[in-house]
Amino acid sequence: MSLEERQQHLKEQIEAIKDESLLIQLEEELDYYINTKSSIKDELAPWQWKELVALSEEDLDKDVITEEEFKKNMEKWRTR
Repeated sequence: MSLEERQQHLKEQIEAIKDESLLIQLEEELDYYINTKSSIKDELAPWQWKELVALSEEDLDKDVITEEEFKKNMEKWRTR
């Protein structure tokens, strides 16, 4: 979808909203994201940012085990 198509689509969706409280909420969210110049990084200590980056780069499958390992662990657990 092109930028112009996306903008038009959003305009149509907004125009279809009849709930004023929903429009107010949407407006507040847009204002926040459009006018906020800060980043989450600005609110974190350097060590927190470093930890967050490390976690985001961590292998998502690092804690995954095979079904066979799972069954073996369950058997061990059941016998305790």
